[in-house]
This record gives sequence, structure tokens and C-alpha cells, in this order.
Amino acid sequence: QSVEVLKSKDFQKVPILVGITNHEFGWIRQTPGVNEIIAEEYLKNAKTPEDIRDAFTEMLGDLFMVIPSITVALYHRDAGVPVYMYEFQHLTVMGYWANFIRTESPNGPSLVHWPVYDKTNKYMNLGLQQTEGQDLKMDKLLFFTEELPKKLAALHKA
Repeated sequence: QSVEVLKSKDFQKVPILVGITNHEFGWIRQTPGVNEIIAEEYLKNAKTPEDIRDAFTEMLGDLFMVIPSITVALYHRDAGVPVYMYEFQHLTVMGYWANFIRTESPNGPSLVHWPVYDKTNKYMNLGLQQTEGQDLKMDKLLFFTEELPKKLAALHKA
């Protein structure tokens, strides 16, 4: 239902601040037929138990936090709303938050410029040093929104 509102662009068009924290995760609900496909996507390069742990943590964060955050950002961006995307990696962001609260833009004096999340898909890496990034998790967004549904549809037809 909420996705339909976003698709229709029938929502209050105000600037939004959307972001994720790297390595986010949540609980996972078992769904028959989906585990093998997701495991193949995330474990294809895993060689050690640590690789498997890291891939599992990334998958949980992507599924429950990252993909929904990017989806909301894309719908708002496509409706013409200024969106500022970030990946939170360090605790040095209070200036950006305060500027956004005051001015609806995170940018300000002596801060690295934070680009608007437009059709170029640029976002801000908020780490020890702030850097501009591009196409945050787009490969995983395409996996969960396009590849996985196709693979599940084919699996359920068999």
C-alpha cells in the first residue's frame, strides 16, 4: 500500500534525508525457495567462515534496511523532491544534520559538498573523510527488485 502511494507521487513533496548505516541487519524470515537464490548472490565469492559471516550480515542489512531506503529515495527523487543519500560510516556528521534541519540542505561552510541524489545516483560517504559516491548498492537493488522476482517466478512455475 505505501509503495502505491510512492508510485502515484501523491505525497507531501518536501526535502527528505534518507540513509543507511553500513552493515545494518535485522531478523530474517524463512521463505521457501528464496534462500538458495539469495545465498548464491551473496556467497558467490565467500571462501572463509569470516567471508560467509560478512556476506550474511551484508545480506540482512541490504534486505531490511538498504533496499527499502534506496527504494524510498528513488520514488521521492523521481517525484522531483530533493533527496540527499548517505552511507553512514563514522560519527562526524552533526554539521550536516544541523544544516539540513535549518535549511533543508546538509551543505554548509567548511563541509565537503553533499550532492543531491538525482539521476546520477550520487551520494555522500560519511566516514573519517567525507567523499562522494555513486550508485550505492544499485547491483543489490536490481537483484532484489528484478532478478530475485524473476528467479522466484521461474522456480514456482517448475
